[in-house]
Amino acid sequence: MIKIIFLDIDGTLINYKQEISNRTIEAIHEVKKKGYLLSICTGRALDTIPSFLKELPFDGIIASAGAHAVWKGQILFRDQMSQDLLSRTIDVLEAHHAHYILDGRNGKFANEESINQFRTLLSDKGIDDSDFAIQKVEDPRTIEGVESGMYYHADIDVKSMGMAVPEGIQITPMSFADRNQFNGEFTQKGIHKASAILKVITHLGIQQDEVMAIGDGPNDREMLMFAGTSVAMGNAEQETKKLASYVTQSVDQDGVYHAFKAFNLID
Repeated sequence: MIKIIFLDIDGTLINYKQEISNRTIEAIHEVKKKGYLLSICTGRALDTIPSFLKELPFDGIIASAGAHAVWKGQILFRDQMSQDLLSRTIDVLEAHHAHYILDGRNGKFANEESINQFRTLLSDKGIDDSDFAIQKVEDPRTIEGVESGMYYHADIDVKSMGMAVPEGIQITPMSFADRNQFNGEFTQKGIHKASAILKVITHLGIQQDEVMAIGDGPNDREMLMFAGTSVAMGNAEQETKKLASYVTQSVDQDGVYHAFKAFNLID
């Protein structure tokens, strides 16, 4: 029996124009009225989640790809990189000519060149950058409280970058915007959406088989493998779909609504 539902944002709740459908909004309100617990589970830092999503009746938020969790407005946990690990990771990214953005407790940070390149990347994909306020810093190594980050335009592929970064860092393909082999996301090793979900449900006294997870991207794969009921969006890559127990419609075809209907969570 499903008790709690974890939903990714980009490509799941909203499309890449930062739009959420009316049907998805209605489905969220209805499933909440039925008594299910709801949580966002995103790679985004908490401060970059669109305000219109925070206004929906979510009980909790898992942010920064599992490094940060809030439940009923209270912080459950926050895993942050040490300054040494951050500095060594940046050394590798810069050695491979990658632009990068850091996500942390006080927002998103990058140097001027990385900010300009990121805006170009979003513009090329037709993505509104208004929800991606990035603070300019001269030396990102000085930022404290970093939880995760993303990089793009590296000169090596994701697999090679995963071998090049320090031991305490893991690399996954980028989960939104431009999914190619030279763009990726990084977190501390062992921290991902599934590890965060486990902490949340342990806190709540909920069992693994009572969890539903819905997602579409590479950083959703651990949570899809973990959840008792896993749903991949129709716009997910084939590798992600193979991990799910059910494949719903795409984000632009109200996939969340159809998933809730398929499992009789809403009328």
